[in-house]
Amino acid sequence: MTNTNHIPARGIASQNIDELVSAVGEDPDLQPIEKETIIRWGKPDEHVRIFSEEGSIIRRLLRHPLFEEESIRTYTDSSTGWMDATDYSTDRICGVRGSIPIGAIKIQSNSRSNSSHCSVVSKDGLKSP
Repeated sequence: MTNTNHIPARGIASQNIDELVSAVGEDPDLQPIEKETIIRWGKPDEHVRIFSEEGSIIRRLLRHPLFEEESIRTYTDSSTGWMDATDYSTDRICGVRGSIPIGAIKIQSNSRSNSSHCSVVSKDGLKSP
């Protein structure tokens, strides 16, 4: 039986999801308008590429069982920078780039009940804290 509290075959291998999620913050040097989330794909793609610097979305993506992080942006008091997800240690996570199967994306015909950005990533099926 697999322990769903760990990420076995993803970029940040062997890290406890709770540890990763608790390390998520936002870069205080960025203005709110600079903290964006981008979702994109091309016609031949089987995966959607996602980039986010919004803490609430990063936390949900890290918990999503189909999300595969490729690189993360970290923040310390002295520097920020992108690194391969496998090189992550203990810094604050303030950005993520990765992908998710295109089948996991759905644009609904009606609006959600709230306009919270993190609600774009469903809580259904997320690995629990």
